[in-house]
Amino acid sequence: MAAWDAQSTGSGLGALMGIAGGIEGAITGSSDAKDISNIQQQMAQTEMQENAVRRTAMEVTSRRQQTQNIRQSQMARSMALTNATGSGAQFGSGLQGGYGSISGQSNTNAQGIGQNLAFGEQMFHLTDQMDELKMGLSRAQSDAAGDSAFSKMLGGIGGSLGDLGKLSSLLPLLAV
Repeated sequence: MAAWDAQSTGSGLGALMGIAGGIEGAITGSSDAKDISNIQQQMAQTEMQENAVRRTAMEVTSRRQQTQNIRQSQMARSMALTNATGSGAQFGSGLQGGYGSISGQSNTNAQGIGQNLAFGEQMFHLTDQMDELKMGLSRAQSDAAGDSAFSKMLGGIGGSLGDLGKLSSLLPLLAV
């Protein structure tokens, strides 16, 4: 009977070890999932900062293009006036027509620059939304990993408690 009691005692110790291992595994798994989630969130935040820098660069480039467009328009008007004056036609309708053509081209260029800026702003807005979704996904994955670890721990404890129950039924026999 002593060999049988030792076997039962070993089963009870194994159950206690299983519970302790399950708890440790759940804590470690949950902690690891949180660490992974934090890193993923930091990466998404870094992407958002990168996008902010790109957006600023795009806006600066757009302003430079607008300024360059105005300069080119002014230079074209100046050249048109110089050419018209040189030929004695500064008071004619040809100069005014040239001015109109220059203004039309300048306005078309300005509209294109503005449209490109608007498209860029929309793309950066969508990228920001995607980064927010990545951070939300990371948090959800962390929560799911923690829940899974907790569930495994409870399952392990439940199985180990069955073994402890067997051990407790033998305690009166051990007292003999």
